[in-house]
Amino acid sequence: MILEASQPISTAPPPPPSFSLPTAARPEPREAVRAHLDSVLPRGEFARERLSRATVLVVDDEPGNVRLLTRLLERAGCEDVIGTNQAPDAVRLYTERRPDLMLLDLHMPGMDGLAVLDQVRHARDDRSRSPVLVLTGDDTSEARESALHRGANEFVSKPFNVSEVLLRIDHLLETAVLHRELADRNRVLEQAVAARTAALEQDIARRERVERELRTSEARYRHLVENASDMIVQADGKGVIRYANEAAGRLFGLEPQAMEGRSFLGLIRPDARHAAGDVFIEQVRRRQPSSYQELPAVTPDGRDVWIELDVRLTWEGDELVAAQAVGRDVTERRQLEHLKDEFISVASHELRTPLTSIRAALGLLESGLMETQPERARHLLRIATRNGERLARLLNDILDLERMSSGSVRVERRPYDVAEVMTQAAETVRSAAEAANVLIVVDAPRATVSMDADRMCQVLVNLLGNAIKFSPAGGAVWLSAAAQEDGDVLFAVRDKGRGIPADRLEAVFERFTQVDVSDAREKGGSGLGLAICRAIVDQHGGRIWAESTLGAGSTFSVRLPA
Repeated sequence: MILEASQPISTAPPPPPSFSLPTAARPEPREAVRAHLDSVLPRGEFARERLSRATVLVVDDEPGNVRLLTRLLERAGCEDVIGTNQAPDAVRLYTERRPDLMLLDLHMPGMDGLAVLDQVRHARDDRSRSPVLVLTGDDTSEARESALHRGANEFVSKPFNVSEVLLRIDHLLETAVLHRELADRNRVLEQAVAARTAALEQDIARRERVERELRTSEARYRHLVENASDMIVQADGKGVIRYANEAAGRLFGLEPQAMEGRSFLGLIRPDARHAAGDVFIEQVRRRQPSSYQELPAVTPDGRDVWIELDVRLTWEGDELVAAQAVGRDVTERRQLEHLKDEFISVASHELRTPLTSIRAALGLLESGLMETQPERARHLLRIATRNGERLARLLNDILDLERMSSGSVRVERRPYDVAEVMTQAAETVRSAAEAANVLIVVDAPRATVSMDADRMCQVLVNLLGNAIKFSPAGGAVWLSAAAQEDGDVLFAVRDKGRGIPADRLEAVFERFTQVDVSDAREKGGSGLGLAICRAIVDQHGGRIWAESTLGAGSTFSVRLPA
């Protein structure tokens, strides 16, 4: 179809509505067209700039129309115009070049404009970014609807007003540019959002990892604190307990939860609270980070417990906000220290007395007493011999107890006659009993029991020796045994001595322990005999205990399993 001009172009730009495209035979000067474009296009420089950067595909089955439209666009400033009068070439060119705008005729032989729209639809990612302006002589509503439905952006019927076409071209190119800029901005924004999202995801992952590590560290720390063998107590700045671990509960004989809310000083033994409070006050006054002391505590069941305590303070500015106490039970250590002191006292006495006697006797003998006073010399030798034996017994007792405690001495149990062991023990101490004017009464049953006869004889000798030692002159000591229903044998050594206080009945079986500290000096003995007895009985799998009434005597019992 041939383009028609409704009015010729003059050199002076007329009003836009009266201007129509000139025929091919009457080309207007370039200056006249450009001047007219400047008058009809808004912001002409911007329009020419958009046209200069745009690629426009012109498709019309009339070669003359293609030339005219190409010339019009070039005069308007477009530097890249592609023209074709073949619809298949239009599809190929559109796919290859991806023009910014396509001017398309509808009615063409072979393949019409609607078919071209269908063919290039897949190459147009967005109709707003790749616009199509339909120029056709078919101005029916059906043609307009079909073109717009198939993807055209604008529809202009021939003959057309050049100003209108140029304005629509500028509008389509401007819209396409804006869409591309918007798409570019959206792409940049999407990239920024994706980068920020990735950074946030990394940050979230890092925070989650840190939180997991913190939870793991907290759980590990709590596990260590709750299962620590040392007591751990946390208190506020006023000394009120806010947390206590299991070891603290065991140490004080309380549930950890029951300790919360209580004053820590309230757990200290009453007679030591004032001194402990003074140490704490001095630590606060001097702002010392830590302090150390050993304090006695009393458990609900009345036990005395000694605690080695390290107290650390936490400050916020000038305010004391927390105190953490870490401690351990040193009761056994203090008892051992006490036993050590007693041992040194007893051992020094037990060693010094016989050594002094032996040294004196040897000195007199060296001075010639044996020749001048033979009877007195023999008496001194007997004293020296007895003291030497006393020293040997003390050393043997110490060595025996240590060997049994270390497990290097084992009892050899076999069935043995009970009466024979009892008689042997009584005979061993008979001379000591006679010297003390104490009668030994033995009541031996006809029974056997599995035991180490030598070790059990040692136990009975120790018990009989103690009974004789603490019995009054003219008194008696009873040694008896009886078979039990379950086959066990129960030995008993009973005296009529002064008795043992109830709170010492268990303590007398500890090392270097005497009922009275003066007993070592007055009665002799190292305080090891009953400890040795308990060690031997324990190795037999038996039990030894004492019962006593002050002023009426004591009974020591030993039960051996069958």
